[in-house]
This record gives sequence, C-alpha cells and structure tokens, in this order.
Amino acid sequence: MNILLWQAAVLPGQEQKLEFFANTGLLQFFQQQQGCLGVSFLQQGQQFQCVSYWHQQQDAQQMLTSPAYQQLMLLLLQRYLVTAMPAGFAQIQGGFLSRQAQQQLAYCHATEATAPRPALAYR
Repeated sequence: MNILLWQAAVLPGQEQKLEFFANTGLLQFFQQQQGCLGVSFLQQGQQFQCVSYWHQQQDAQQMLTSPAYQQLMLLLLQRYLVTAMPAGFAQIQGGFLSRQAQQQLAYCHATEATAPRPALAYR
C-alpha cells in the first residue's frame, strides 16, 4: 500500500474552519478519486497533514495532476493555508490497527458529513 503525505501551515484563526472543510469537502474529494483507499486528516495547532492511502502510486499521481486537485489546492491556499509543502510518497512497511480502531474510524467517517469532530471524540 502507498501513502501520499501532504503538509501545510494553517492561517491563524482558520483551524476550525479547515477542520470542517477537511471532514466535508476534502473527504468527499478523496472518496471520488479512483484508486484511493482512504484518507486521514491530522491537525495540531497551525500544522495540518493529510495522509491518503492508495493501492497504486499511479492513481495518486494522476490525482495530483488533475485540474480538480489544482482548483482544490488554490481554494485551500486562498481560504485556510499560509503555505503547503509538496506532497510526498511512502510505502507502508508494516504496522497495526485494531478492529476497534477500524470500527471507530468507520463510524467517524459515517457521521462527519453532518457533524465533523476529532476522531478521539467518539467513544
């Protein structure tokens, strides 16, 4: 499995608005991408990260060069971000995710369209 990691600095005061947009607009964008297996959003203060999971790196590269992605990046930079680093690829070498964590993430994604919240808020 391949991951695409993207990092950005958030404009001061835009953290909550970006969180909402990530869990609605960005989530929907990634769900529509061919070959995308999933996506996670991480935010700590002024730092935002997007980790997307791909079966084939070629699908992610195609998304990165698409007009829709370019428009999305422009919107993010105009409204929410100070700067964004270029996206980078990595391959998952191993790890662990319990069934409980998988269920929790699935529940988060099923409910965030109407009420986005940090994943750890679901218990």
